[in-house]
Amino acid sequence: MTESMYRQLTGTPRRPEILQAVWASLCDRQAGAPEDHRLIGARIAAQWTLGLSPVAPISRQETVADDLKTAMESHAAAMVVDGVTGTNVDYARGVEAWLFWWRGLEDLPSWLRPQGEGR
Repeated sequence: MTESMYRQLTGTPRRPEILQAVWASLCDRQAGAPEDHRLIGARIAAQWTLGLSPVAPISRQETVADDLKTAMESHAAAMVVDGVTGTNVDYARGVEAWLFWWRGLEDLPSWLRPQGEGR
């Protein structure tokens, strides 16, 4: 897949107040379930996309979370979920959920939504 094809997959940026609410919800949920690999994956992906960590969640490469890199990490997470590579499917599901939402490809899953939020 070429860079221009990846760029076509990207969504619109999230409003700061939405990001803040989702990040707070994710932190609360993960604090309540510290062993939940799906929440761990989502949080690590969130830290990367929000600029709180320079390390990509699947490749573990130090890189900026731009459109191309988030698309590549989404694809790598999907490969784990589909059983093609890797072994921690729950972690990859969390990464995939966050990145698909971040990129505007899917709604935020219910398990990541702040209480009272519909999408």
